[in-house]
Amino acid sequence: MPPGGSTKHNWRERCLSDSQNLEKGNLIEAIRTRLRGLFNRLNLKKSVPPGSGLNYWEQRHKKYGVRSILNLGHTEEEVDAVTRMQKAKLFPLLAKQLNGHEKLILDFGCGPGRFTADLAEMIQGRAVGVDPSEYLLSLTPENSHVEYRRMEEGVIPLEDASADVVWICLVLSIIIDEQVLRQTLGEFDRVLKADGLLFLVANTAEREDMAHIKFRSVSEYQEAFANVDLRLISEYDDLGERISIMAGRRRGPVN
Repeated sequence: MPPGGSTKHNWRERCLSDSQNLEKGNLIEAIRTRLRGLFNRLNLKKSVPPGSGLNYWEQRHKKYGVRSILNLGHTEEEVDAVTRMQKAKLFPLLAKQLNGHEKLILDFGCGPGRFTADLAEMIQGRAVGVDPSEYLLSLTPENSHVEYRRMEEGVIPLEDASADVVWICLVLSIIIDEQVLRQTLGEFDRVLKADGLLFLVANTAEREDMAHIKFRSVSEYQEAFANVDLRLISEYDDLGERISIMAGRRRGPVN
């Protein structure tokens, strides 16, 4: 029996059902949602407080809880529905990239662990979720196939060449300092096994950067992950912003 005690196909059936239900929403609600997203982005751009990026996000997490990791144009009542929608879109795409031999998956920037246990179930192995936020890690659910670890000083707490899969979902855009990004990329390169899979979800909207969010293009991510054959495999819309889904396997041996 896979982690969580359900068959490996149950998650796919649940997610597809949720996705179909979400698509039944009416046009008025869709317009209302996009307007909320636009208002929030304009308001956030004006009101972001000074200070380090990590301090800003920790304050945001404590103020908004799980909602803080989403576009704040989403209401508190929409958080679970958005998570279900993301699983319905992303998990089948990830499943197609797996080769069946994966034992360990890294959930980078796992936050409150929205995906981590399901990722362990998908590979019928173990998942390690890492995040720099103590507050978000305190919200993670217990699971015998999952371990959560705090990331400190930019170091991923995993052994070299230990991860079969690195999952990165809507995290890299909040790393606005290019030096910090390069350090993070180096950590991915260190922990990902030879021929390991990188699965990246990123906001690639063509718009002006915000104080604590940097928008990068697909080509910029492909260039950044020089040791990965990273390809665009799908996209979806979130409150009028383009979310790109990329995947690829590591080229060559681990340095």
